[in-house]
This record gives sequence, C-alpha cells and structure tokens, in this order.
Amino acid sequence: MMNEFKNFTLVTFLLLGMLMGSCGDDNSEEKVGEELADDGVKVEVKKESEGVVWAEEVQSEIPTLQPFGWQDEYWDRINKGVNYQEIYDGLVAKVIKGEIIAYDILFDGAYSVEEFKTQLGMTGIEGDVPVTYEDVSRIRMREKWFYNEELFTLDKKISRIEFLVKKIDPQTGEYLGDGALFYVKMN
Repeated sequence: MMNEFKNFTLVTFLLLGMLMGSCGDDNSEEKVGEELADDGVKVEVKKESEGVVWAEEVQSEIPTLQPFGWQDEYWDRINKGVNYQEIYDGLVAKVIKGEIIAYDILFDGAYSVEEFKTQLGMTGIEGDVPVTYEDVSRIRMREKWFYNEELFTLDKKISRIEFLVKKIDPQTGEYLGDGALFYVKMN
C-alpha cells in the first residue's frame, strides 16, 4: 500500500511539473529559422525573448570620446568591439537611400533626405565639411528592458538611436559639450 502511494505521489508531481511547464508563459528565445546575413553567412533567427517589463523606456548612452582622466585600459575594457563607424555610416546610408527616416532631436520633426544631407554638411557646396562618425561625441539609445527570471537575463529592445556631435570652440579648439545631430527610430 505504501509503495502505491509513493508511485501515485511521484506520478502526480511529474504530471504537475509537466503541466506547469507547458502552461506557463514561456518567454525564452526560440529558434524560428535561419536566414542569410548581408555577408552571406547563415544566422539563426530567434523569437524575441521578453519576460517581465522592468522599464518601458530608459535612456542609455555610449560616449565615443574618452572622458578626461579615464585610463586607456579602463576605456578599452568597457568599450570592447564598438564599431562607431559602422553604426553611424550604416544608419546614415539607410537614411540617404530613403530606407529609414531621420528626425530632429530637439523638435522631433522628420527630415527629408535633402534636409538630412544639409544637416550633415553633405551639400557639395564648397566650404561645407561633412559630419563623420569621428565628429560624434555620444550615441544615446532609448530602450525597453525585459527581465527573464527563469533564464536570469535582461534583454533590451532599442526603440531610438540618437547621435550627438562635439561642439568645439573655433578660437581655442576646446571641447564645449555636445550638440544634437539626429535620431532614427528602430522597429
């Protein structure tokens, strides 16, 4: 009789565990297929891992200029493999091709492609100096944060990327701070 009770209890717990696992909101990443990346390499496509929303919108930023007093070792350690040129040039190219829209950071208005080129000094007019990734002082992002307790992960979904440029005093060459350049919305 005791053996039957132990078997019944074991089966009950197993079924309960399977039921809880299958009925729960499984927010872990799930492979949904493969596709070719731009360079022709196959990459796994995963369903977005969500979880509990920790922040509807939070701002983070990456300084692209090493702050005064920071040691090179520390700066290099916290900015591993950031390809500022690829980030900036890639998004600028998409705006110029009309694939995405750039917006004015201060007034939230959309730029036409021609207005955007003017904003970046890409007019072809003699004396205009185009803004490049080297002029960018900060990249700011607006993010939504998802915490997955089961996997103990924090996933971020970026909704907006902003570019700020360094403001330089023309007489002294001194860095005065950051000026607004443009932002793009992410899907």
